[in-house]
Amino acid sequence: MNAAPSSFTATILRASAGGFAAIAAEILVERPADPAAPARMFSGYKEMVEAHLAVLATAVGLDSPPIYAAFVRWSRVANLARGIPDSELANALSALAEVVSTELPEDAAPRVKEIVSAGRAELEGEPAPPTSFLDPESPTGKVALQYMLALLEGDRRRAWNTVSEARASGQSLRDVYQHVVGPVLAELGRMWVSGEVQIAEERFATTTTELVLSQFFDEITRTPRNGRTVVVASVEGNRHHLGIRMIGDVLEHAGWRTIDLGSSIPADQFHTAAVAFNADLVALSASLSTQLDAIGSIIRHLRSQEETRDLPVLVGGAGFIADPDAWRQVGADGFAADFDGAVAEAERLTAERRPDAPPSDA
Repeated sequence: MNAAPSSFTATILRASAGGFAAIAAEILVERPADPAAPARMFSGYKEMVEAHLAVLATAVGLDSPPIYAAFVRWSRVANLARGIPDSELANALSALAEVVSTELPEDAAPRVKEIVSAGRAELEGEPAPPTSFLDPESPTGKVALQYMLALLEGDRRRAWNTVSEARASGQSLRDVYQHVVGPVLAELGRMWVSGEVQIAEERFATTTTELVLSQFFDEITRTPRNGRTVVVASVEGNRHHLGIRMIGDVLEHAGWRTIDLGSSIPADQFHTAAVAFNADLVALSASLSTQLDAIGSIIRHLRSQEETRDLPVLVGGAGFIADPDAWRQVGADGFAADFDGAVAEAERLTAERRPDAPPSDA
């Protein structure tokens, strides 16, 4: 399927999500997975299917079955951790496929059903639990484990001291971000999916980590500038800002001037900021695959404006993990999976644009 029909079908799925989900919910109420078990209310089924439609629309727009398959895999683990059997998710996917067959244009339905089928295949066999992001056998892994335990036990002071001691022992700022703070945040996300922590614990960890990161501000801003400016932000709908904030910190520590716009920023504001601050690079983060659409919109908006037509865009975040080609599909110029990669890609993407600027201190 070429880009135009995929984009058109994705638009239909987004625009009709409420109606499609209502039809699927009616099917699920009438045909529950287990007639002997308590059924969800109509609103519960509708909410569940709408969540699937949001990701399905992204997968269809990028023609990427792995994006939807990864969401089904994530949903399965989250459901099982909360006592919801596979049969309910399988039933919901059947209802979704049925709605797609009857409600979408005849030429669009087959490909969408293929992508739904790719998701349903994730329900076969035993579920594979998400792999831990921590390695307690490595020196940095031990520090990361100590930091995570301090967060889970609600001890801000101990969390602060753990990171401070790691820096004092010789770990670089980038080491602390890449091998301690970053993996702990990812591990807490894994634990939430698996039902091991609650939202309150995750929120405490986030706010405490924001406090911990602030201790590095003086060190970061004392680094000599290299003449380059990067605008960093989380796209509209993404309120998980710590990852891209740390990317901005690492780049500033390498000599960049970092313009951090914060979280959930509308598309048009990236052009405004890039022009106002004479940016050499825009760095964007998507924590969920559904935010890839917002990144694509931002890039298209930047490319449509004369002042930012050739401005490089670097992307990253968990939303890109399911499909290694997704960053190209949204129109980005580069992708970074970690902090070392971000500095290297930022340097590469701007080398031709600003050949007069000194290289970053990698």
